[in-house]
Amino acid sequence: MRYSAKERLLEQKNVAHQHLDVVSSESFLRAAEAALLEMVMNAPEGVAGVDALAEYHKIVGAKKYLQLLINIAEPPKPLPEKPNYGLDRNTK
Repeated sequence: MRYSAKERLLEQKNVAHQHLDVVSSESFLRAAEAALLEMVMNAPEGVAGVDALAEYHKIVGAKKYLQLLINIAEPPKPLPEKPNYGLDRNTK
C-alpha cells in the first residue's frame, strides 16, 4: 500500500501536532505574510507579455505552497453523504 506524504505525516501524531503548533504561531504567520509581500514588492515593474505572466505564476505558486505548508497537518474532513433521492434499490 502506498501512502501520500500527508498520510505519512498524519500517522506521526507528535510530528503533525508540532507542525500545527509552529504554523499557527503568530511569529510564523507574520513571517510568512512578510515573505509573500516581499516577493510581490520585489516583482519587476513594467514587464509585459510572457514575463508578466511568469511573475504572476511565481506569486500564485508561492501562495499555494504557503497554504499547503500551513494546512498539510490538518486531518482530512469526512466527505458529506450524498443523497440517494429514494433510489436505493435495497430498501423495500
